[in-house]
Amino acid sequence: MVKIPPLILERLHRGEYTDDERNALEKKYGIAEITSALKQLSDDDAATGKRFPVDIGFADMKRRASTEHKSIRMTMISIFSAAAAVIIGGFLLIPSLSRNQEIITRDATRIKGADALMVYRKITGGQELLAPNSRAAAGDIVQIAVQTVRSGHSVIFSVDGLGGVTLHYPATPDGDTAMPAGGYTLPRSYRLDNAPGYEQFYFIRSQKTLDAGTIIAQVKTSVSRRADIDRDIRKTFASVEVLTFTIVKGDR
Repeated sequence: MVKIPPLILERLHRGEYTDDERNALEKKYGIAEITSALKQLSDDDAATGKRFPVDIGFADMKRRASTEHKSIRMTMISIFSAAAAVIIGGFLLIPSLSRNQEIITRDATRIKGADALMVYRKITGGQELLAPNSRAAAGDIVQIAVQTVRSGHSVIFSVDGLGGVTLHYPATPDGDTAMPAGGYTLPRSYRLDNAPGYEQFYFIRSQKTLDAGTIIAQVKTSVSRRADIDRDIRKTFASVEVLTFTIVKGDR
């Protein structure tokens, strides 16, 4: 039996395929298998929604972002100034901005010709697109969204200020890392814990198959060195694309 990739299942669940595309997928994976997998996904979503009712559709994210990206640009001016002051003082308190963060700063609604990693936070009455290095508090619930230019393989994880490592995609270390081109939200939201300092999300992209379990083990090795964790992780994965998004932990 051929395993249905998680993001193909998500797109089926959201009805994003044409009839012809769905028919082709049913021939490849089997109607019964797809029906069973979709039911399981719906049951999981319902259970998750009762606990953390924050799942966001990517199209809705883009619509909301169109009214937010101007304020994000203004927010980033103060962020850059603060970061510069920290570096001049000789202390690096937050991880440096990444290529992905700079792209999102320019345009939070559309990243043309590049993969992207975005983070949303649940607020009263909806959700907000976070700017890189936004402040967040323990207990905040966030949703991870990605945009990919072409199909490939992906692993998404985060590292907190205490060195805790959390795998976000795939759901398990031995899960399928395949990710087709397009825009997606991960099927599970994430509640920030009380680890101090920051939460840095990493989006690893490759055209070759990735082993999430091996990657997480390598990240934990980097974290155990307690040197420059971000630089060490980037050096470890220098042969693949690495995008990051940082949340600064503390009172908002």
